[in-house]
Amino acid sequence: MPMTEWLMRFADSDVPAYRCRQGILRYRELIAAARRVASLLSQTVPSGSPVGIYGHKELLMPVCIAACTLAGLPYLPIDRQIPSVRAERMLRLAGARLLLCAAAPPWTPPVPFLSSDKLESAAFSPALSPAEPVRTAPDDPFYLLFTSGSSGEPKGIRITRRNAASFLRWEQSLLGAGEGPVLNHAAFSFDLSVAALWFSFLNGRCDAELESELFGDFPALFDAMDQSAPSLAVLTPSFAELLLASPSFGANRFPALGQFLFCGETLRPQTVRRLKLRFPTAHIYNSYGPTETTVAVTGCELTEVMLQQPLLPIGYAGTRSSITIRDPSSHIELPEGETGELVVTGEQVAAGYLGEIQGGFCRIDSRPAYRTGDLGWQRDGLFYCRGRIDRQLKWRGLRIEPEEIERCLLQCEGILQAAVVPVLQQGRVRRLRAFVVLSSGIHDPQSIKLQLRTLLPAGMIPDLTALPHLPLTSHGKCDYTALKELL
Repeated sequence: MPMTEWLMRFADSDVPAYRCRQGILRYRELIAAARRVASLLSQTVPSGSPVGIYGHKELLMPVCIAACTLAGLPYLPIDRQIPSVRAERMLRLAGARLLLCAAAPPWTPPVPFLSSDKLESAAFSPALSPAEPVRTAPDDPFYLLFTSGSSGEPKGIRITRRNAASFLRWEQSLLGAGEGPVLNHAAFSFDLSVAALWFSFLNGRCDAELESELFGDFPALFDAMDQSAPSLAVLTPSFAELLLASPSFGANRFPALGQFLFCGETLRPQTVRRLKLRFPTAHIYNSYGPTETTVAVTGCELTEVMLQQPLLPIGYAGTRSSITIRDPSSHIELPEGETGELVVTGEQVAAGYLGEIQGGFCRIDSRPAYRTGDLGWQRDGLFYCRGRIDRQLKWRGLRIEPEEIERCLLQCEGILQAAVVPVLQQGRVRRLRAFVVLSSGIHDPQSIKLQLRTLLPAGMIPDLTALPHLPLTSHGKCDYTALKELL
């Protein structure tokens, strides 16, 4: 039960464990509070039953997460930005027996719940005896997360303690144990947050959270970063672009920030080059992994040679996972250099979806495996990913990868960000629209088409619309749904 052991190592430590706008929790305080809540959970929740946790980045969020961990119960984080209908559906599908409210939900939960006032009273009341950690097994469920399903229904994914421990040990081998606060902008309902929160807990570091309200307010956002003084930032590429939009984001203001770990989206060479200009001595790592394979299964530090390529590698396979490239139709393994579907096997492959959904889960050579739906290839041990199989479009008789158009747009002078979406009419693609963010001094996005004609066939050149910034989801990724609403 590594996660429990990792937490309890710091039970007497006064080192800060968690920072948000509400304040700071030290390890001694956090673990004592978590043990009290765990005592309450042991009295009210049957063994092995999931517990929902509602909130955002409040001080009670890590207390609830740690409490479920110590009580041997899988936790289901529900961010406050998740619509109520979806949140209720998640609780029912998960079979949650209780909802811990770190913040007050604007709807009546469909399961028994503990309000934030009662939860805070239990967590910080010396009158409640702390529980001893419950003994668990590696294949016991650790947390549940939901992703969007192709049917429109959310799909719940079961991550075991073995899955998470394997990922965290690999993350430490990639980054080193390190010192100093770890910056996180991702909601706890997004598994990127595991790479910050639990990596911090593994190494006795402080998890420094950025609330979503700060994303549109640079002075407040950077003040929060000033106060935490992070040494490692766990980011999506879209969030890094948001930070880079401010000239004050650099080593002069954040001298301790020496490591960047990227995951969740395609990382562009242009983004890394801009980051390198701001943080010349920083170590920048790219990684990749679907939620179904526990945060990330590949990673590497990016070198100057890699930055000369039009597509950055997503890294080497982790020590406890393996990746093969297979034909999407026949599932036959393809030789090095050929493009196919990335298929993951090994200890980080999740226990499957809730219910009867099979999805991409399968077995290869008697080992658990997951067909990612991502296209990629391998060269000299390094893996590359060029986008989703299901984002492929058929237009004017051509098969088109929107990611390819996005990469070409980012090669054009004056374009900082780009996102391509299809314009549909009666379910058919009628044209392509690219939303772009331009650098200062570029005022006519149509002039970009002259550059695109040297990079793309005429049939793949999209209409262009300039925006001051691309919209982000609550997870910090580019919000393609919001862009489609602008069509």
